[in-house]
Amino acid sequence: MQKTRVTHLRASFGVLVAAALALSAGCSKGDDPDKRSARQVCGGISEQSAQALESVADTKDFTSTVNTSRFELPATLSDELDGKASAKRHLLCRIEPHNVINAQRIGITFEVLQEMPPPKDRRLKGNSHYKAGLRAEASDLGADIFFKCVRDGEVEGKAPIIKTSYSYWPPRGLIYQEGNMRLVNDIAYRLAQQLSCLKSSGLTPAMPPEE
Repeated sequence: MQKTRVTHLRASFGVLVAAALALSAGCSKGDDPDKRSARQVCGGISEQSAQALESVADTKDFTSTVNTSRFELPATLSDELDGKASAKRHLLCRIEPHNVINAQRIGITFEVLQEMPPPKDRRLKGNSHYKAGLRAEASDLGADIFFKCVRDGEVEGKAPIIKTSYSYWPPRGLIYQEGNMRLVNDIAYRLAQQLSCLKSSGLTPAMPPEE
């Protein structure tokens, strides 16, 4: 009887030790609060955009400066939209591959323009053009979208132009321009929504067709 009890105690102790080790291992790995999947960066991007980001960064884990659905916009933006302040390039979201030495610099920015974008330069070989907003162009190092931002009660002819840009350096993995355009379109669409000028922007959540 005593032997049986000792055997049961040893078995129970063994189970407890195994559980403690498993818990310890789980805690040592832990979820890094700064780590994001590609889908989670910049407050959330589409599955296709996430795949493009994973491809160009050659990783599935990232950190991101924006983790909510709304962007933190500068205090000067209202004056910039009204043409009362000189426009600057503003950071919408910065992304970095997580725990990677010599990581890429990946950024999404926007700036307010008071003039129409210059016409497409067809002499630039290798770039691709898309039907989105006023002008949309992708290269091997990123993509740009220009769209008009007509807010409620504003005269269309005086409405500012928003340039949204996605860029990275250096490239690490496989690059494809369609993925670059898909990602910047995701962000530009959300920015137009937040600025209350989606209707005039000429943007849709779907991937724009190539020209």
